[in-house]
Amino acid sequence: MATHTPTRSQFEPFAPTSAGGKPAARAYVQQDAAGRRVRIAALLALVVGAYGLIARDVVIGVGISQPIVASNNIFFRLYALHEAPFLWLMVLTGAATWVAAYRAPLRGSPEWTKAAVARIARIPAWAAAIAVLTLTAIGTVVVMHGIGLSMDEHAASFQARIFASGQIQATVPTEWRALAPWMTPVFVNYKPIDGVWVASYLPVYAAMRALFSLASAEWLTNSVLAAASVVLLAAVTRRLWLGGRRVRAGGLALLFLLLSSQFLVTSMSGYSMPAHLCLNLLWLWLYLRDDRPSMALVPWVGVLALGLHNPVPHALFAAPFLLRVLRDRRYGWMAYCGAVYLAGAIGWYEWLGFVHTGIGAPDAATAADPNVVGGFLTNFSLPGLFSWFVQGMSLALFFTWQTPVLAIFLPVGLMAWRRLGPVERDLAVGLAAAWCFYALVSANQGHGWGYRYLYPVLGNAVLLAARGADEVWRSGREALVGRLVLASAVVTILVQWPLRAMQTESFVRPYAAALAVIASDPAQVVAVDPASAWYGRDLVRNDPLFRATPKVIGLGPVRGRRPDPRLLPASVQRQVHALTAAELARIGLPIFQQTRR
Repeated sequence: MATHTPTRSQFEPFAPTSAGGKPAARAYVQQDAAGRRVRIAALLALVVGAYGLIARDVVIGVGISQPIVASNNIFFRLYALHEAPFLWLMVLTGAATWVAAYRAPLRGSPEWTKAAVARIARIPAWAAAIAVLTLTAIGTVVVMHGIGLSMDEHAASFQARIFASGQIQATVPTEWRALAPWMTPVFVNYKPIDGVWVASYLPVYAAMRALFSLASAEWLTNSVLAAASVVLLAAVTRRLWLGGRRVRAGGLALLFLLLSSQFLVTSMSGYSMPAHLCLNLLWLWLYLRDDRPSMALVPWVGVLALGLHNPVPHALFAAPFLLRVLRDRRYGWMAYCGAVYLAGAIGWYEWLGFVHTGIGAPDAATAADPNVVGGFLTNFSLPGLFSWFVQGMSLALFFTWQTPVLAIFLPVGLMAWRRLGPVERDLAVGLAAAWCFYALVSANQGHGWGYRYLYPVLGNAVLLAARGADEVWRSGREALVGRLVLASAVVTILVQWPLRAMQTESFVRPYAAALAVIASDPAQVVAVDPASAWYGRDLVRNDPLFRATPKVIGLGPVRGRRPDPRLLPASVQRQVHALTAAELARIGLPIFQQTRR
């Protein structure tokens, strides 16, 4: 059957023309397709933002965002307290982008747009890294008050102090061992037979913090890792893309990372996530170099990444790349890589066996946390309706902590699947795998600034979003890309950053104040009832080396038993201060309704 091929004359009445007067039908089709993809992405952003607003109303309406006794509901409380303005911003971004995609010219671009994007693309990586290091270092002190809010953060610092002392485990003095179960922080294991403490996580991140603590700079750990991530991302873009795309998309990827509130705020915290991002980017850069020394180092970096605190984040990131190597029949390197990874995995399995041997049954808080390997296995199941409800909230949370335009260009980048290169496709698969995998974990993330389970693949997200923006730019919609990026940057710097910093600081402040009050208490022992304040158990933090005073004892049950004051060393029995709910309320901690009465 004969096919009909349109002639040039058939296009001419409708096609835009180039400067030389020639038809540009193909360019018109590309521009229209790009505009259509942007409009689809805009609608997706609008829907996700609207879903987040509805979900927020639901959790407020059913009461799970309020301080609840014996509840790990901080995920819902943070969502209810902080996310409304950013969910509305996401809705407005989607609506405004949908309109702009129709109104933006189909060809050409104002010179100021090209000049602005060119200036963004020329941001030196070293200058951006210094800016991130400075900003996050200041934020560690000012926004985070120099503390690790969550017990995940405290556990890493706890183990770091043990490592810095030249030990693997910390010995609890004999006179305190009878009360050690009630003095043990969450996510730290106490082994009663040996009378020692050791954190329940894998050790590499704690070892990193220990190295910094030797220079009295443990508080700078994540700031340095964040700065290194900036340099590594720039190095990755130079390997990933060529020509004009390297300059334009590389600059945009760096800009999207720098504008991410999640990237900056989490880098002020004590979470291991900045280390995951940094090592994943280092792994990717070595993989892209593809020379003998780099490929020899790739699996060793991977083993370190597996052992940061939990092996899952790096495994999800690296798996698509390793499967591609296998499909490409690079059997020699794959055998070497597999041997190194296997040896590392066995080593980390042995470490987990070591830290969990002799502790008895895990307490409820540890078992509930999917970051602890045992807790993760406990919570792994097929998702129910409520799990999908929470996963939708988590997806909205991920986007509300990025610069608004990322919610547009990331879907556009994913929609360009057929034009993506092998590495870009592997980045997309790794990002999707991380989101899908955690959909199978019935527990929510708990504490976190943004959706922290996707933080290790934040590099994937900004690279794919930059590729999406570049796709739209190359289609002839330079003006649309320039205006969206510049508007998003202005809103992020003037609105999102300040508001996120204020929200975070105000939430951390009362807990920092409570820890400061405890540390300055003249008593030898401070007793805290976990049921007297919301997350009151998080106040039970002790120096693993027993150098600091006062010692803190929790009054809550451990394996069904409460502490007996008669077990205190005789020298301190008359020097005990029991913190009351009224004292904690004056400090500013949330108090349960029944406690107030």
